[in-house]
Amino acid sequence: MLSESTTSNLLESVFDNVSALLVVIDGAGKLVFSNRAFATLFGENREQIPIHLTDWARALLTQGYRFQDNHGHDIIVDSSKVMRTLLGEQVEPCDFRIIFPDGSWKWMHASTHRFSAFGLAGVLVIATDETVYAELQHAATRVERLETLGAVSRALAHDFNNILEVISSNVYLALPDAGVPETTRMRLEAISAASQKATGLVRRLMQFGRPHVVEMRPVQINDLIIGVLQLVRPLFRDEIRVRTALLPDLPMIDADPLEMDQLLVNLIVNATDAMPQGGDLVISTEIKESDEGGMKSDQAKRRLVLISVSDTGIGISPGVQSQIFEPFFTTKTRGTGLGLSSVYGIVRQHGGDITVQSKPAKGTTFMVSLPAR
Repeated sequence: MLSESTTSNLLESVFDNVSALLVVIDGAGKLVFSNRAFATLFGENREQIPIHLTDWARALLTQGYRFQDNHGHDIIVDSSKVMRTLLGEQVEPCDFRIIFPDGSWKWMHASTHRFSAFGLAGVLVIATDETVYAELQHAATRVERLETLGAVSRALAHDFNNILEVISSNVYLALPDAGVPETTRMRLEAISAASQKATGLVRRLMQFGRPHVVEMRPVQINDLIIGVLQLVRPLFRDEIRVRTALLPDLPMIDADPLEMDQLLVNLIVNATDAMPQGGDLVISTEIKESDEGGMKSDQAKRRLVLISVSDTGIGISPGVQSQIFEPFFTTKTRGTGLGLSSVYGIVRQHGGDITVQSKPAKGTTFMVSLPAR
């Protein structure tokens, strides 16, 4: 028969070799045991963790950690499910999110179990990392909503287009009328121009929301940028100043126009989201030459069209920059983590490259390089 100390060491060794987080809290709310996975997640030595659960939680909060429930509400330790279990309440397993100081997060699934053994009574907390599963669920829900929204918006856009046709037709019939005063004629021409512009925007919106087969053709990226800015202009708050620096006579690229629209929209929306208090959004284009493989011969050189989307927003911390193009990785409270990963996929599909330069509180610049024709 194993001695009590041998049994204790064996159990501790077993608990340290499981991926789930295990924490034992006694009846007074004190942490009496935590396994290696728990300590690793929070970057702490177990011996340095404060004795009482509330002390430990408050220490994490001062370091920039946050705990949120499924609805994005901060969890208060004193009214948490762990404390409620200690008071004898029967609680159901739950999902919660840990937000780390660098802005990244993990979704956890936790269950609490009351116990009484070896003269010790308290609560055993078991938590597992469910980040991938949770983000997949959230992404699937978002995709479903977007599909529904897309169907509704296309139907509304179709009806709106019919209304614009009526307006345009009546203006077209009224303009040749000899009895129309010059001032009225000028107003009719303004209505006609605005109707044509609105019709183009509706058509672009309908195309943007419709599934399609990728079709590569020569496109002028400056024209696409101007069109996308018209499409997303309602998203720009008064505090956001938009400026373009588009190089004239930019060479054409081989691209799918709708894919390029999606790329630009995602980068622009990300930039506006990064400036909650307002700021400057600058979109620029230029030409650069790239030496493949470090060679200097003319055959190795190729022209690239460079698209830059810059903001003066909150920036991206260095620890997060290497992950921003990964699917489902996001630092947004309500994000899916699919925007930048889709941008990366589009860029690579078009034989290009994308890089990011950013400093916290200094802003971010995404640079997309695409082969010129």
